[in-house]
Amino acid sequence: AGVEIDRSVWEDAQRYWEEVFSRQQGGFAYVPHFNCSGSMTCAGICSMTIIEQNLNEGTSRAKGEEILCCQAAPTNPMIESGIDWLGRFFTVQRNPSQGSESHSSALFYYMYSLERTGRFTGRRFFGQHDWYREGTARLLGLQTIDGSWVNGSQDSLEEYNPVVATSMA
Repeated sequence: AGVEIDRSVWEDAQRYWEEVFSRQQGGFAYVPHFNCSGSMTCAGICSMTIIEQNLNEGTSRAKGEEILCCQAAPTNPMIESGIDWLGRFFTVQRNPSQGSESHSSALFYYMYSLERTGRFTGRRFFGQHDWYREGTARLLGLQTIDGSWVNGSQDSLEEYNPVVATSMA
């Protein structure tokens, strides 16, 4: 829309994601020093990708009279680590977690996050898993006879609503 966003906003956002990134686990958590989850790792990867696009110059630019084109994009170790985390803990049965807590109530949110991460990063595979094929098969298996989706988990407040679940599915 052409709205200028001050660089400090992107820098603040970057600091937040750096704080919730777990170097020990390799993914992103909701708060520092907590276990990583699939949905938050996807959110961290996507957010860091957007932040980098706004903080970095990109792969082509003019330098004086010279055009620097098609430079290799710098890699962000947190993004790459998060992608590795998704490969190690990949599942389409639930929102994965690196701890004992259950995230069954956020299945469709996680599946939507997984799709966004695949598209933002241009990746078809996380580890050995084809997220698109496995995710599609899982979602089609959960679709109700009327074409909607609903999370039947007792813990699912938002996804128990078929409008919410269907919009994410």
